[in-house]
Amino acid sequence: MSDPHEPRQIGRRTLLKGAVAGGAAIVAGSFGVARLLRSREKHWDPNAFPEPGRAYVAVLPAASYDGPLETLVLEDSVRSGQTWWVRA
Repeated sequence: MSDPHEPRQIGRRTLLKGAVAGGAAIVAGSFGVARLLRSREKHWDPNAFPEPGRAYVAVLPAASYDGPLETLVLEDSVRSGQTWWVRA
């Protein structure tokens, strides 16, 4: 049995076979990807996904970020006198 710490040698033919097989796999994969990218067929109904509406966002400071977020935002806004509305 050979020493596991000794470097393994690979033959020239084995190296060339591996290089050819790796190159063939890359070429085959690139043709597959190109074919998928050229496909114009849609696999979903675009009308099933309506355009998103406008988002309403409030950026408010909090004295502390411990506890439930809703309670923190409501209490801090009341304490600071800020008026804001949330649309659901």
